[in-house]
Formats: sequence, C-alpha cells, structure tokens
Amino acid sequence: MHHARMIRSQLIPALAPSLLMVALIGAEPDPNKVTPPVPAPNPAPSPVADPAPALIEVNATRLDRAPADQPFTYTRLEREDIDQQNQRTAVDALDAVPGVFVQRTSTAQASPYLRGLTGYQTLQLFDGVRYNHLMNRSGPNQYAAMIPDVSLGAVDVVLGSGSTVQGSDGLTGTIDWRLAEAGRGTTDPVTPFGKGRFATAEGYTTQGGVDGKLGQFTYTAEGSWSDWAERRGGDESGDRLYGGNRHDRRIPNTDYREYSYAGRVAWTPIPTARTELSAGRSSQLHAPRTDGYYENTNDSSRISRYFSPETFTYLHLRQRLDLPGWLPALALTGWYHRHDETQIRERITGGRYRREEFRDGVTTYGSDLQATGTLNLLGQQTWTWGGTYYRDTSDNGYLRYQTPANVTNPERAGDVTTSALEDQSTTLPDNSRYVGLAGFVQNDWQFDDRWSVLAGLRWSRAHWNAHVRAGRSGFATDQDVRGEADAWTGNLRLGYRVAEPLLTYAGISQGFRAPTLSDLAGSDLVAGGAFTLRANPDLDAERATTYELGAKLDREQDHAGVAVFWTRITDQIQAEYVDSDGNGTIDTYRPTNGERADLRGLEVSWDLGLKLDANLRLAWFQSTSVIDGESRSRNAKGDTVRTNLPRANLAWGRTGLNLSGTDWYALTQVRWSGPYGETSEGQGADPRHYTVRGNVTSSDGTMPGWWVWDVKAGWRKGDHLRIDFAIENLLDATYRQLGSSADATGINAVLTLGVRG
Repeated sequence: MHHARMIRSQLIPALAPSLLMVALIGAEPDPNKVTPPVPAPNPAPSPVADPAPALIEVNATRLDRAPADQPFTYTRLEREDIDQQNQRTAVDALDAVPGVFVQRTSTAQASPYLRGLTGYQTLQLFDGVRYNHLMNRSGPNQYAAMIPDVSLGAVDVVLGSGSTVQGSDGLTGTIDWRLAEAGRGTTDPVTPFGKGRFATAEGYTTQGGVDGKLGQFTYTAEGSWSDWAERRGGDESGDRLYGGNRHDRRIPNTDYREYSYAGRVAWTPIPTARTELSAGRSSQLHAPRTDGYYENTNDSSRISRYFSPETFTYLHLRQRLDLPGWLPALALTGWYHRHDETQIRERITGGRYRREEFRDGVTTYGSDLQATGTLNLLGQQTWTWGGTYYRDTSDNGYLRYQTPANVTNPERAGDVTTSALEDQSTTLPDNSRYVGLAGFVQNDWQFDDRWSVLAGLRWSRAHWNAHVRAGRSGFATDQDVRGEADAWTGNLRLGYRVAEPLLTYAGISQGFRAPTLSDLAGSDLVAGGAFTLRANPDLDAERATTYELGAKLDREQDHAGVAVFWTRITDQIQAEYVDSDGNGTIDTYRPTNGERADLRGLEVSWDLGLKLDANLRLAWFQSTSVIDGESRSRNAKGDTVRTNLPRANLAWGRTGLNLSGTDWYALTQVRWSGPYGETSEGQGADPRHYTVRGNVTSSDGTMPGWWVWDVKAGWRKGDHLRIDFAIENLLDATYRQLGSSADATGINAVLTLGVRG
C-alpha cells in the first residue's frame, strides 16, 4: 500500500501539466493537415510555415552541411531521437551514440566518455560555445548534468581530435548541447506545451512552457521541475549496500531535486539578419555524491557528501548576418556562464568528526567570431575563419567544523577555520584566472559530386594565474602559479561519395589541451574519495593526433556507419599514485606528464529497415563500440612502464528491433557491456569499483559485464499529443555502468506524456 501511495503521489504531479494541457487544447487538429510519416513520433515542434533564413550555422564542425554529408564520425540526436530514448535526461540518451558511454559518478552527476576519455580531455559546447572551464578535472565532471533537457533541440557528438575549429580540450571528441530555436517553428502568437515523465524506479520530472511568434519576433519561455526518488535497484542490488540498508532494494543517497527556467528571443527584421538572445538557469538541490556515504561504500568514516545547490546560469547573445555580394556570412556570439556549487562533506578523520564546506564559483565571459564565404574555383570552396576569446575567473571559499580530539559527536563540533586553513583547502586558490585566445581558418573544398577535401589550421593560446599559499597540498611555500601554452593544430580530411547514399572518409586531425588549474593548483578528493589530489604546477600541455577511416550510409530512414581510429597523445597527463606519509599505503594522486598514450577502437552502427507496406517499417538497429587504451611513462630507473588507461578498455553497445507506422512505434532492445578487466592503478581502492563485489573494502578494480532487456512503445496524434511507455530492465537484472557509484535501476516502468497547443 505504501508503494502504491508513493507511485500515486509522484505520478500525479509528473503528468498534471500535460493532462491540463490536453483539457485546454480540446479541439481536434486541422483535418486538412497532412501528418508526415515518422518512425519515432515527436509532438514537440510545429511545422514551420515561414522557414527561418538560411543563415550561417554555428556548430561543432563549423560546417553548414548535414551530419551525414560531413567527413566525420558525427552523430546528431534530434529532439525526436531524445524523446524516443525516453531516458531520465538527455545525457542518459547519449548511451545510444556509438563511441560514447555515460558514467554516473552519482545519480546527479553524469560524465560522458568519448572514445575512452572524459573530464577535461573531452570538449563540451553549449549551443556552439565553450562549456568547459578552469575547474574541469581529469575524472568525471558533473557539469553535463546541468544542461536542462527542456531547452534542448538536439545534441551533436563529433568523435576524434577536434581542436582545429573549437580549441583546447577535444582530444577524443566534442559534444555540442544545442538549444532549441526560439519559438520552435510555431507561427501562432501563443503555443503552450507540456511534458511529464514518471518512472517507478526513479521518480518524476515535469516541464512546460510557451512558444510564440509576434511579427518579426519569435520567443520561448520554459521551465522544469524534477523530484528524483531513491533509485530502486535490481534483484541483487541490496547485496552491494551496507549497514541498515543491507539487502534493501531502494538505494540510499540517490535522491535529489532539480529545477530549470529559461527564455529565448529571436528578431528577424530581414531574411538575411537574425539576432538571438538566450538565457536560463538550472539548479540541483541536496544532490548526494553516493560514494561519500557508509551505506554505499562500506567505509564507516564516510558520513555524507552532497552538493546543495549546484547551479548553472547562462546568457548568450548571437548576431547572424548574410552579407550581400562577395562579402562573407557572419556570426558573432558573446556569452556569460556562471557555475556555482556548495559541496558538504562529513567524515571521521584522525578520531574526530569533521564537516567541510567547499564554496566554488566560476565566471566565464567569452566571444566568438565566425565568417564563411564561398569561392567557385576548381569546384566549390567554402572558407570559414574566425577567432575565440574566453576568460574564466574563480571565487572559492572553505569552512571547517571539527570536534576536539577523540570526540565524534557532531554536536560538539565548532568552527576551526582560519585564514591560512581556508587558503590551503579551497578547491582552487581564490581568484584564479584562465584566459584562452585562438584564431582558425578552414576550407571545405568540393572538387565535384564525389570528392571533397576539408583542411583547417588553428592557433590556440592559454594563460593561467593563481596565487597559492604555503601548506596547500603540493606546495611548501607561497607562490604564483603562472604559465601559458600555445600550439598550432591542423585537420585534413578526404571524403569520397561512392554513391548518393554512401560516403567514405579518411582523416588526420590534431588536438591540443592546456592543463587546467584543477591539476596545476587544485585540492580535492579523487577516485571516489580514495585519494587526495596533490597539484603539479609544472605540467605541460597535451597534444593528440587521430588517424581515422570511416564510411556512412544515409538513405531516407536507413542509416549505417563504421569507423576505425587510432589516437596518440603525447605528454599525456596521467595519474601518479604516491604514499605521501611513508606508511605503506598509497593515499595521494598526483597528475604528471607521461611519455604518451594510445587509444584504438572501432564503432559500428546501423538502423536498417524493411518496408512492410507504405506506412509500416520493421528495422534492425544496433551499435557496437570497442576501445583499447594504454599509456607509457618512465619510472625512476628510466625504464618504460606500460599501464592501462582508466576505463578505456571496454566493449559495449545495444541491439534491437523497431516496428513503426505513421504515428506509432514499438521496439525491443538489449543493452550490454563487456567485462572491465584491464584496470589501472588505484581502481581497486575506489568504492565505485570494489562495492560491486559485495561486503569488501577493496578489490582488483575489475567490474563484471552485463546485459539488460527493454521494451518501448509510443503513439502520437498529430503534433498535439504524444505518449511513450517503456519497461526498462525487464528481467530486473543488477548491473552498474562502469565507474558509477550506484547500481542502475532494476525493472522500471516509464510513462511519458507530451502535449503541444
């Protein structure tokens, strides 16, 4: 009875806005309107009666061509694809993309791995501008989870070293979280919309807003609220819990709440000019880091670790112009990003109770200029050039409350923070600064209908400055950590269209990544809290070169792709684990430059169907990714030491069948991951790894493989109503995505209702 009441209490608020919208819409859609057949129905955007002008495109490749026509391993998840995945967030939908898997460091913190790397070694963009910042870390970062699903129109994933057009960080790939256009194509003054999702093993989310068009202006105002309950795990997930939660199906410290609100306005006075303004805010409340609790780690010294609040605020202003005659098309973007987080840690250390509060903020101001012009010489040449500038500034604070010696009662704790202690303990030195500057040029040369060459060159420079006080981990004296790094990077790709639907490509691309201040001067706990970070101010920049061969087919609803790659990273920044106090136990993580690292892999995917009649299609879809990674460094004796790259030796994917009609679909799929056996140093002490083995406090770091079975179905009525239903993990298996701190959900019934006026 209690479980039924809980479901009702979550289902009603999740679906209430959508049910209200159904009542408000009332009238049937226009009977003369023809609904185009689609395999994965999506009611969100209305058809565009007055198409937006064909202005310059600002995206991860700086090319104004469809992803299927670009010589990259390039996947675009349209809004329709994200909705059919019917996942909790858009980040979770990335698990369907070849070459990508998502690690959930906690249920509130998602970190996409691109070809074996994550954190600051991959690049995230938000609507075409840089989302990475000076506090990004080597391990998983929570920032991807702060992108609000309600605001997204698509997600682009471009694999391979991508520094030529986007700059520092993209050693193995780039994700571009793309905002939905203002108005979402409506021609009405007011078009309301709403959506609710309820999941029996997770909780609920609800979102809604209004789109509109008023003369030369289009606009969107939207918001969302999510109440994520404690996750219900698989049939054996209780064996991986401790204390009073042992054998409980509900996984503690996986619940949190989040909200977002945003608005977008576009002004198009003439077809060749458009001004776009976007602003929004998203926030997570009391979001636990699951590996900070005894119940989830079997470590009795860990009391709690959570973020409250974690907030992202943004403002983007973009001007797009298509100038007359021989003049180029222009896009000028200015942006403001602000990340704020307050992290609370409670633990027993040295026989005392200790509570720490880390208050961190990062402010980013940036501008980006992109110009594109066409030259009809020896075929068609499309030249793109421009530059980027950004400035990150941090503000950091720290508080410590602690009991007297040999006292563990939290009520006896008092504030012991001093100015010196705060300076030594902040996540970064307060008022740290990081500045980036770059210029680029790229030529997309179409020789004829079959051959094309894409060539680009970029100069990038990063400069950093942080004042460090003596006593900070890794620093014996006060000093200014100052430095800079610059590099020229290039990109050369050849495309050959074998036939109209089939494109083959080969490419050599370079990446460059200047070290962030997290490694140069940071202080943190890493590897699930198992080790203390000791900063290294003498790090060099990393450089990567990717060699790639691929082919992709795009014909109506049929899609297929295959790519093989090899990425070599020189001066790769890697972990060195140290016994800092000489007691025989490794307790410290120190970033250092290794000799090199190599990543090799294969990605194969397809969605190929048979037309059973004019409106009925049966498709077999699958994706398979295989990654192998190894690094090399020199030890104190000068010998070469080979080690596995963390979480870069894995095979994973999904496969299934999809039967779809004009306004419905039904699919079944199996998601799977091979075992993780080629571990790296330090993973045996990481609770995210050892807790899969049950009642232990360490392991060899390996993780078992898994597979789960899902069924999904959906239906829509015109553009006004959409219903999606899924049963995930139908066999109630217990499994954990590599590197995640809690098991995934067990059997999970999901109902989503979307409406649009």
